[in-house]
Amino acid sequence: MADRVDKISNARRWTMLVCSLIAAMTTTCATAGVAYVIPELHRAQGMSLSSAAVLAAVPTIGLTLTIIAWGAALDRFGERRVLILSLLITLAGTVATLVAAANGAGFAVLAAGLLVGGLGAGAANGERRGTTAGADTGRRRCGGRCGANVRRAARHPGAQQLHRG
Repeated sequence: MADRVDKISNARRWTMLVCSLIAAMTTTCATAGVAYVIPELHRAQGMSLSSAAVLAAVPTIGLTLTIIAWGAALDRFGERRVLILSLLITLAGTVATLVAAANGAGFAVLAAGLLVGGLGAGAANGERRGTTAGADTGRRRCGGRCGANVRRAARHPGAQQLHRG
């Protein structure tokens, strides 16, 4: 496995890093972007603030529902295929929402498009281990990153205070 890692060129590593960065930015825009237009939805579209906030939360709900399944798919089918599929689903949901908004669609139609975009966005979150490293390390475990995050949170001073007290 080490020989395989050494044979990857610097150009390929940079290409993989750029692709991973684009995937991360796409996911972030698809899931968090609506929150930035809440004031415009309220002012120009007449949407209540609570409805706009719910609409902003819908992509994150979609991401949350599928992130574990995307992680399993990444481990089983590989990053390239799954990442492409994920980005296509995210793109389809985002474009559908854009077209629906341009045509004056209602809340439910906008929410459905955002949900589809969120459902597709999960793979880019679980994918970065292999792509940013530039090679497969042979450690294909879905829970490894989650476990590291739990350990990191448990070491946080605030978590220690909660535990003591």
